[in-house]
Amino acid sequence: MLAKLIRKELRLALVPPAIIFEFFAAMMLIPSYPFMIIFFYGLLGIFFICMFGRENHDVEYTALLPVSRTDIVGARFALCIGLELILIVLSAVFASLRPFLGMRENLAGMNPDAAFFGFGLLLIGLFNLVFFPKYYRNTNKIGIPFLIASLIYAGGMIVTEAACIAGGLESAPGYVGIIVLVAGAAAYAGLTWAAYRISCRHFQSMNLNS
Repeated sequence: MLAKLIRKELRLALVPPAIIFEFFAAMMLIPSYPFMIIFFYGLLGIFFICMFGRENHDVEYTALLPVSRTDIVGARFALCIGLELILIVLSAVFASLRPFLGMRENLAGMNPDAAFFGFGLLLIGLFNLVFFPKYYRNTNKIGIPFLIASLIYAGGMIVTEAACIAGGLESAPGYVGIIVLVAGAAAYAGLTWAAYRISCRHFQSMNLNS
């Protein structure tokens, strides 16, 4: 049943803005840019998915189907996690092209190396942990959860960028970058799993008539 719900998400919930934002990964080819902002566009795509779903009564429609609420949350998470990871992979592909185009140092923040993507995964995981549990308390109220999660993402981005620049770590050594990447991926997985479990509990007790 979960697989069928995921297909429903792809056909009915995936809106054009969310797809378009995936291609913002090409902004990695901008000579000097605060690249962590690119991931935020992907999170904005998730906001549009939830917003359009509210306007189209997607949650109410899906809840009328013979499916569990846990599967409803799981299908939405599968869609959003897929979009987040696709954006990460596309960004890494474009980042790998920078040396061949003569783009080496980023004068506007961290260089898009392994450590950068590790920090990016951590911040996206934090966004998931804040946004989804608040969203699944009341799926008709999207703005405040997204605003709070966005502020936390922005604050984390500023702290990360400032700390790396102050410590002269705009480019982390190879082994350090790999460690940060692995740690960031583990944090993303753990935070997103926690967000899923909490969201399921909230959605189970949510009154869809409110």
